[in-house]
Amino acid sequence: MLELVAHRGYPGRFPENSLIGMRAALEAGARHVEFDVQFTRDGVPVVLHDASLRRTTGKRGTVFLMDHADVAARPAGEPARFGERYRELRIPRLETMLELIEAFPGVTAFVEIKRASLWKTGRTKALQILRPLLLPRRDWTVLLSFDRELVAMGRNEFRTGWAFEPWKSHHRQVVEALQPEFLFTCLRGLPPGADAFWQGPWRWAVYDVPNLAEAQMLHAMGAHLVETDDIGEWLREKPASDER
Repeated sequence: MLELVAHRGYPGRFPENSLIGMRAALEAGARHVEFDVQFTRDGVPVVLHDASLRRTTGKRGTVFLMDHADVAARPAGEPARFGERYRELRIPRLETMLELIEAFPGVTAFVEIKRASLWKTGRTKALQILRPLLLPRRDWTVLLSFDRELVAMGRNEFRTGWAFEPWKSHHRQVVEALQPEFLFTCLRGLPPGADAFWQGPWRWAVYDVPNLAEAQMLHAMGAHLVETDDIGEWLREKPASDER
């Protein structure tokens, strides 16, 4: 059964990683969601993809060089895409995003910890900050990162996922050592055929997939989940026989 993941909420229609976009994805029927986490200078985890604030807020700034109060004061409606339409939005705290998702039982949330701010915050401190937020929600949250050391440090406490790109055969050694529950990789560079999806206790997720037809082909080859920016449209297109 192909399962769809709402990538950064519903960025096909709303600002990415926003509360309004995530709520729209959940109300559209998403059962898996993914979003990104960076840390501010004073150690507050916020839902943001880029370390730079330029794309999200239209203004310069680096999240891990600013305190949370300054980050939270900026409009975060992706003005280059949406103009002033969402100027009331702010970059959400991780806790606020989790509380929103918690109101939709049965949803799995992939919480991707970005490498950009880890060098400033540090892996040990990052995990200390994340524990009180994620461990009480362990049944439905997955600690996801491209940072293999963070995944290794967290694997005994959290459900984990490791993301990597481009796909390389030598990554299998890392996977065997990490034993994550999920593997995320990009469609670009993925070799053709089922050999791309190594068998194991993990489940495969693929991102940057352009359409549902491509997603269904990947599923036939061994992918379990596919990310989409347009969760509502893809769920409507999905055949009834392939529903959750």
